[in-house]
Amino acid sequence: LNGSKLFVPDGKHICIWALQSMMPVFPILNEKDKLEDKHWVKSVKNFMCPDPKGKVLFRLEVENDKS
Repeated sequence: LNGSKLFVPDGKHICIWALQSMMPVFPILNEKDKLEDKHWVKSVKNFMCPDPKGKVLFRLEVENDKS
């Protein structure tokens, strides 16, 4: 995620339902360095797809803007 742009590697895809479930987390991650040390988002590295059959873990991280 870079600003409002979501980058997915060539030939890959993401389930729109999984993406929708993670949308509330993106703004929090963007402000992660401003949060208190005890904030839950600082200790979570992976998020699970809401579909129990999917068994997909997502790693969400903020990359520095290179532009």
